[in-house]
This record gives sequence, structure tokens and C-alpha cells, in this order.
Amino acid sequence: MLTGLAGSAIWIAALALQSDDAAADVQFLEPSIRMKCSCRDALRSPLIHFEGIVVDAEVTVAPDGRTPNDRQATIFDIQPGNAAGVRGRTRIFHSSDTKKCGVVFDYGKSYNLTVRKTADGQYETDWCLMRPIPPLE
Repeated sequence: MLTGLAGSAIWIAALALQSDDAAADVQFLEPSIRMKCSCRDALRSPLIHFEGIVVDAEVTVAPDGRTPNDRQATIFDIQPGNAAGVRGRTRIFHSSDTKKCGVVFDYGKSYNLTVRKTADGQYETDWCLMRPIPPLE
């Protein structure tokens, strides 16, 4: 019984640490790849900005049934009140392949997202859109 209570206390403490008001920084796979990402086409379509909390992920597998596909979706609970009018559970597609400027998001954390809407209506992001941008001087 005591072990169960201790485990619950640790879980609650971890959750409290993650529920910080400040939005988390996106984690990038293999920092050395950042310099190799070509962001020339990053602004090819209008960008959408909103805040969301990671609640789930959607990973599909290749035809071999074992290998995960490069393109996956992280599911965010989008906070209301954003200019884009996006709200609720929303799939944000991205690459997990470092050679394709992939990004990784942590469950339970809040992110300020920059995405583009694809021709088929899906939202997608990558390192070029999520990278920290210095403030204007």
C-alpha cells in the first residue's frame, strides 16, 4: 500500500512539473542535422500559429508491418482563442526522420506551434517552422 502511495506521489509531482504555464521548446533530433536543413521553402504557404498540449500520437507502419513510417502525427489539444480558429484535438503531421528536419514532441507538454495547412487540409510542421526565432530588434 505504501509503495502504491509513493508511486502516485511521484507521478503527481512529475505531472505538476510538466504542467508549467510556459510553452515547451520543441526537441530536435540530432542537433547536427539542424545546419543541414534547407528552409528555403518553409514560407511557401501561409503559416498558422496556435498553442496546444500533446495528448497522443499516431504512428503508422510501413508495408513490412514492422518499420514505422517517417511521417507521423502528434495529436494536440489546441487551446481556444487562437486567430486561426483551430480548436480541440488536432493532428499535426511531421517527419521523425532527422534527414528531413524532423521534430519530436513530449506528451503532456504545451507548445507554441507554427504549422502550414496542406492542400488536403492537414496541418504539418517541421524544424524550419518550429525553430526558435530571435526577437526583432
